[in-house]
Amino acid sequence: MKPTKQGVNRNLMISIIIFSSFIFLILILIFTYHLSTEESVMSPILSPFIKYHVYFMIIVSSFGIAVGASVFYFMSKKLEDKETDAKKNTEILLKFLNKDEREIIKKIVESNGKILQSQLSRTTSLNKVKVHRILSKLKEKELIKIQNHGKTNIILMPDEIYSSLV
Repeated sequence: MKPTKQGVNRNLMISIIIFSSFIFLILILIFTYHLSTEESVMSPILSPFIKYHVYFMIIVSSFGIAVGASVFYFMSKKLEDKETDAKKNTEILLKFLNKDEREIIKKIVESNGKILQSQLSRTTSLNKVKVHRILSKLKEKELIKIQNHGKTNIILMPDEIYSSLV
């Protein structure tokens, strides 16, 4: 389920508010620490900040850790959603291939993205000519790369395609 535009805007606003308050607390902490080093007349409003500036540093650093953890949580969730979307898109794209092409792609993926053409002929129900024609079509679609290896060919799947199919 994709987040609505309103949900994205709300999350953005919450993030901006949290980040702004964090920056504000850091500025107050720096300002009060600077005032505590100067021996001047203290304002009654700032005196608790100056008196307990160590505690405020601990609170601000804890707040910073909490902000970092929450940003990590939200970002990892978005990344996870993108990965599942990529898997779904890959499955949809594979449906555009015919049955034999899907079988060849599946065998290449099972062999970690690298297989000999002769091995494809042996392990599938397809003959050598059919395998060669299918591989030529897949090469045109840039789903595989073919390298000569003696009397046979090595079939390689590009890393970006292989990683999305695994």
